[in-house]
Amino acid sequence: MKDQSRKEIIACITARNATPPFRAYVWDKGFIAYEGSVRVAFNHVTEVLNKHMLAKDKESPCFMIAMLWSNNGKRMCDLLEYHVISWEENPEVTIRCFEGNAQRSSLVLCETGLCIAGAEGAYRRRTQNIEEYLSVPPDLGVLRPVFNEEY
Repeated sequence: MKDQSRKEIIACITARNATPPFRAYVWDKGFIAYEGSVRVAFNHVTEVLNKHMLAKDKESPCFMIAMLWSNNGKRMCDLLEYHVISWEENPEVTIRCFEGNAQRSSLVLCETGLCIAGAEGAYRRRTQNIEEYLSVPPDLGVLRPVFNEEY
């Protein structure tokens, strides 16, 4: 049986006041690429957003989930953009992947990322609105982060 004591997700960052608001998960194996700092990880997400999202004239997502990890020491950010017309509906989700601040052509998520996205989706469906959804992260069971931070 797999060792459940090892924490794969170091941190969950919730940024309610960002545009768009987001929740970011930092993988243990990528934490060193973020200098062991949740603030540096948060800043990377906002840099990616500023460069690729806010400058575009396309419709902004309602909220996003970011998956932060590293590949050969390079910062990686997988973004799930949720386009919600009505909170009760099934949202469209656009996936975009970045290496550093450059968008990658391939869209690949690991199984852990899919598990987090599934837990986030199930949790969102139990909430009344985005404010309630962002107030507390979902319980991820064995993937539960070591700590939660809010910015």
